[in-house]
Amino acid sequence: MNEFANLSEVLKRYGGSSEGEAATRIAAAVNGMRDRFTELMSATVSATDESGQVTATVTVAGRVESVNISAYAIRNLPGSALDRACFDAIVEARKAGAAQWTNQLEELAGQRPDLGQG
Repeated sequence: MNEFANLSEVLKRYGGSSEGEAATRIAAAVNGMRDRFTELMSATVSATDESGQVTATVTVAGRVESVNISAYAIRNLPGSALDRACFDAIVEARKAGAAQWTNQLEELAGQRPDLGQG
């Protein structure tokens, strides 16, 4: 059973129960979902630029954790090229994070989210 179906089942089952019991069970289900989302959003993904000289690691939420630049790139790339390589690595990592997040939402919801992309 996926997370949303589980919460829905708890709400159906305990919605008519005594106030204290229902509130406790519903709060536990909601807190469980919150904890799961927090865990998923803090997962990290990494990607490199096209040259393979720069690697960026970001959280699934998009926060940059690190950018590693090879010694070769530091010594041999002009500033504008190094800047672009860092940017590209971060963009690729964020794309990978977005894809991972979409897959995780699909697992949680039991269906692929409609992102309005046609």
